[in-house]
Amino acid sequence: MKFLLSILLLILAQLAIGQTVQVSGKIVDDKEKGIKDVSIRVDGIQGVSAFTNENGWFFIDLAADKIYTLRIFYAGREPLAETVSVGTSDLFVG
Repeated sequence: MKFLLSILLLILAQLAIGQTVQVSGKIVDDKEKGIKDVSIRVDGIQGVSAFTNENGWFFIDLAADKIYTLRIFYAGREPLAETVSVGTSDLFVG
């Protein structure tokens, strides 16, 4: 059976000091179960990354009003990329 890695990104953009927002998302499998220890990296920004927690959630602080490409890495699976536009209001990307 082919494994499907579903990405559920919930972008919570809350304007904070210094014009940063918290980007959060949940990485799930084909049964909607969160996957632990998935690596999330942001293209073009060295040192900005996160790992998913035991429920599949990750959290990254980024500058507001920009477009980012998130790279998702999970052992034994093909890397995935998701481009997100971070503003100052909630955004759902799925």
